[in-house]
Amino acid sequence: MIVVSINDLSFSIGITPILQKVSFSLNEGEKLGVIGRNGCGKSTLLSLLAGRLTPTEGSVFLAKDTRVGLLTQDGAFACDDPEKSVLSRMYEAFPHLLAMEKRLAELEARLDTAEEYVIKEYSELHDRFVKEGGLEFRGRAAGILQKLGFEKEQCALSVTALSGGQKTRLALAIELAKAPDLLLLDEPTNHLDLATLSWLEDYLKSYSGAVMVVSHDRYFLDRVTNKTLSIERHKAKLYAGGYTKSMEQRKLDREIAEKQWRDQQKEIARQEAYIAQQRAWNRERNIIAAESRQKLLDKMERLERPEREEKSVRMTFREAIPSGQDVLNVKNLSMGYGKTPLFSSISFGIRRGERARLTLAKLLLSETNFLVLDEPTNHLDLDTKEVLEEALLRFSGTLFIVSHDRYLVEHLATRILELHPGFPFPGDLLDFPVEKSGSAYSELTLYKEARRTEAGEVLKPLDAEQAPISSQKEQYLKNKLAKAEERKKAAARERAQKEVASLETELAKLEEKLYGGDGLSDYLLATELEARKTAVEERLMELYEIMEE
Repeated sequence: MIVVSINDLSFSIGITPILQKVSFSLNEGEKLGVIGRNGCGKSTLLSLLAGRLTPTEGSVFLAKDTRVGLLTQDGAFACDDPEKSVLSRMYEAFPHLLAMEKRLAELEARLDTAEEYVIKEYSELHDRFVKEGGLEFRGRAAGILQKLGFEKEQCALSVTALSGGQKTRLALAIELAKAPDLLLLDEPTNHLDLATLSWLEDYLKSYSGAVMVVSHDRYFLDRVTNKTLSIERHKAKLYAGGYTKSMEQRKLDREIAEKQWRDQQKEIARQEAYIAQQRAWNRERNIIAAESRQKLLDKMERLERPEREEKSVRMTFREAIPSGQDVLNVKNLSMGYGKTPLFSSISFGIRRGERARLTLAKLLLSETNFLVLDEPTNHLDLDTKEVLEEALLRFSGTLFIVSHDRYLVEHLATRILELHPGFPFPGDLLDFPVEKSGSAYSELTLYKEARRTEAGEVLKPLDAEQAPISSQKEQYLKNKLAKAEERKKAAARERAQKEVASLETELAKLEEKLYGGDGLSDYLLATELEARKTAVEERLMELYEIMEE
């Protein structure tokens, strides 16, 4: 069933076009991602669909009785009493249930009169109240707030006491609680931590209504959406699949269109040369042939040259001389504000080349061999993010990146450091080595799920009224995980010991060939032996570290 249909939708401000001839439709249950550069008209499109703006041309058709919900980037919402508590404001997402609840209370006070019409109205209204979720809506409201990061104490605060980010999360919670048929979300991942993001992604994937979301979070788009609307130069094109799949198709379409145009230009040039040659000969039969060929050429449907891709910024990180093997060593590092600790006693090291993620550091951009970036993709549009990612992939030095951009982490990281005070892992730091390049965040997620399962903590959303884990149980889980970690390290040490024995034997043979065999007279062989010897020695150093843990 089609929920919304857009036909030749155009919108201009004065003589400045914003959107031109945009057409697409969205069915019930479909999840559409809207992408494009900053200022291309993505937010404008959502406002047109929500009825906040009137199109210059074209139409927006909504199915009968379709309820539309809109979350704007600033999360602004009307509130008749700004001193209302967060929870009270959430209840207002269910105005019909609140009205029924009030009427039921009025009727209940009159039940002792035994008037038949009062009893009848109360009975019918109560049945309808229960059927439409009147007994659950308050718990549901509290549950959604909790999933979006509101503690119980924060739910009692007035709306005016919230920060800008908290107000945005509250606005998102209200829209989710309303459960409209068409949910329009403009940058919903702003101000959300990774755990809340994961919950929101699962919630939207299983959402029964249609969802249309504007986002620069590529990982979020890949997990949630099954269609992508790309807006470029005021026009829009619809693709099947999430962000990554749509970008692959977008690139392929551009290459095909460019090839078709070039092939046609070659054919036109060939035909024009033939016509010119026939006319140059200037005989009757040649003139007839030229005119006949000209008629065919005039009837040809000329392809427009594909517009060149909009220019993106160019980025290159230049490396200075190579750094030493040990780039950074951290020992027993603690940090806090006043009496509030952020993390304590964390230790790790970074060797030349590995790339890491950790929530501390400042931006450093210069000619260097060690690049430290703090949330480098914040406030960048999708095309610029891609350019930055390519530049970082080309950088041959060491990268140390603080980022909540899971797509960036997925494609760049070869090692992840994650701070998680109070998490069901021993210590405040999870140091995770990535096995396969290009799948860093996915590997981390699977590892954490396995660890939780191993600890008996099945990954389920917490109920709003669920009690926190007791300190005894928490300690038990930590002990159990610590033992599991030790078993894992012991197995790693055993594997390392076996590999060390093999490599030490190989190293002795390499040195024998290099210093006492053909390596003394054969320059090319000596070069190969020296390269292999260096690689073996570096691997042995890594294995020795594992054996010492």
